[in-house]
Amino acid sequence: MGVKVLLVEDDAVLRDDLGRWLRRQAFAVDEADTLRDALDFLCSSEFDCLVLDRMLPDGDSLDMLVERRTAGDMTPALFLSCERTAIDDRVAGLNAGGDSYLVKPAGRKEFLAHVHALCRRAARPCPPVYEVGPLVVDTARHRVTYEGAEVTLKAREFSLLALLASRAGEVVEKIELVERCWGEREWPTSNTVDVHIGRLRQKLGSSLVIETIRGVGYSLVSST
Repeated sequence: MGVKVLLVEDDAVLRDDLGRWLRRQAFAVDEADTLRDALDFLCSSEFDCLVLDRMLPDGDSLDMLVERRTAGDMTPALFLSCERTAIDDRVAGLNAGGDSYLVKPAGRKEFLAHVHALCRRAARPCPPVYEVGPLVVDTARHRVTYEGAEVTLKAREFSLLALLASRAGEVVEKIELVERCWGEREWPTSNTVDVHIGRLRQKLGSSLVIETIRGVGYSLVSST
């Protein structure tokens, strides 16, 4: 299922680099370069992890996180900073509600490991394996089998199928598929979603049907 990250960083080069790196690992990413933009995203979407640069043009993200925690938002948060790097700064970040703190420049592998760990912590309670007729979607192992044979899917295809399988028999609106499996910066065209669904249909068996509900979305059903 799509995992969504909010990346708040005012250095455009670093933001682009981290955003691309996360998307290559199948995360959906929204990006902001100010606290105001970050708050707009937080008011309109749910995220599995927040990546927060400390010093932004309109303030310190630590203060924003304190307010979010006070309001009951417990979304895991990773602080990044090249200015606030002393031990006292890191302690302050963790005491303010941060779950992790990295000093820039952080290696990509270390950064990604922290994000993965925080997203696992945020994982919503749900069965790790979905079964729809002869289809088995194992979200923990990122593995799909159909009638016992493994089906090879690309990362985005897996995210779409896992979301549909988690709601088998229900209609999943196209906008929800986009929000959970893509990010606002890479917002796909309607045709892009249709193309991904078409590929899934080709790879799945005839006893599985991804129905199109015109103007609404899709539903995964089993004909067996």
